[in-house]
Amino acid sequence: IRMIRMILLIRWGLGIVEETHVVPLLNGTQTLIVQKAENPYYGPETQRIVQWGAKYAPCMRRSSEVDRAETISAGETSFGCCVNVAGECGMMNQSSCDSFGESTFWGNSVRCNSSCDLVLSPCCYGVRYQCTVQRSEYCDALDGHYHKGDQTCGEVNCLNSVCGLGANAEPGGYPEQPERFFLPIWLHAGLIHLIFNMLVQLQLGSELEKVAGWWRFIIMYLGSGVGGNIFAAVFVPDQVSVGASSAIYGLFGVDFVLLFHVWKVTENKCASLTCSIVSVIFYLGVGTLPWIDNWAHFGGVLFG
Repeated sequence: IRMIRMILLIRWGLGIVEETHVVPLLNGTQTLIVQKAENPYYGPETQRIVQWGAKYAPCMRRSSEVDRAETISAGETSFGCCVNVAGECGMMNQSSCDSFGESTFWGNSVRCNSSCDLVLSPCCYGVRYQCTVQRSEYCDALDGHYHKGDQTCGEVNCLNSVCGLGANAEPGGYPEQPERFFLPIWLHAGLIHLIFNMLVQLQLGSELEKVAGWWRFIIMYLGSGVGGNIFAAVFVPDQVSVGASSAIYGLFGVDFVLLFHVWKVTENKCASLTCSIVSVIFYLGVGTLPWIDNWAHFGGVLFG
């Protein structure tokens, strides 16, 4: 009973949480309001899910995120070194530098050097390609990755910090991580997502494994999972997704084939077919939830 009460007291992760931080700028401070989406499955935030191996095409091939990086870099062509009265400096455009009052702008494209203390560096934050040149405290408030010593966002590749898994792409490039076709099968968005998928596998997977044998079952399961993730990476490349759903839908595909293969000797034909169809429709509805991908479901069925 105590455990049930504790579970009921835990806030279910729906909605947006706002955090307020007072962060330092080159001169003065700013109140920064950071919005974070809660995880409805009792699991980690989106950024961590991507770093652990979620299906996310920008970490696998060229995508619009690389174009976004080029846009950010193009916006820095008017940047120059701005130095405050304390001898602290960083790169920004002249209008931003002038807004700080007693600061000196060295000119467009003039980089900071050892004559001043570099306190502004690129901060990569979020899952989408986002970068700003700020102090480390500002970056910490955004839960970002601070590139100390670099001066502009064009010098770094934010996809490396977004993707993780040892990504080391050059600026303007992209990490080539084909393992993301395979890893999402074993990752889940949270505890609820994991339990839900395990129950489905226990019900459907155990029956198919008895019929097909363990090694055929592994081929069907992994083949459908990888195939579904390939399908999703093509049609919804910028969507983050994890879970064994593509592999489970492959088992539904196998189940349909098996049903029609033994149709003549199947008792209660309509009941069996209706049960399979209702199950597929129900899980398609589940696929509309965050981090679950119906395109991976479609691909899983086809490969299955």
